[in-house]
Amino acid sequence: MFRFCPPRKPCHDWIGPPGKYSNLQPVHFYIPENESPLEQKLRELRQETQEQNQQFRANQHLTFLKEKEELIDSRLEAKGLELRAESSQKAALNAEEMADFYKEFSSKNFRKHSIVTGTGTSEILPSPSSWEKWPWRGFGTSLD
Repeated sequence: MFRFCPPRKPCHDWIGPPGKYSNLQPVHFYIPENESPLEQKLRELRQETQEQNQQFRANQHLTFLKEKEELIDSRLEAKGLELRAESSQKAALNAEEMADFYKEFSSKNFRKHSIVTGTGTSEILPSPSSWEKWPWRGFGTSLD
């Protein structure tokens, strides 16, 4: 298996292979020698956000797999089917039953997903109501 190992003194961010459970690529953030306090705060917030996202996604993935297995096992048991078919492959549910599970799981976890996507940005980014005061206004960029 490939091991993510950036050089000792990188000169830019290094992005590793996707995590086994989170499926997110870890980032090793570059720290410049003359990093300003504001740059340091931004980098630390990015690192914290990366770690939180990795943990959240890994937990969600494991929860998803566990609930999916429980559903399959209980539905097959309710139908009186063996968990393993004669070919020794695990019996499966049909696409409609799985679609119902995916929809239910997504609905049940929607709030968690929407909360996580906003993590950490309020400390750096201004509220949308103050955007019109930012210097990029009038330079051919429209935020409307």
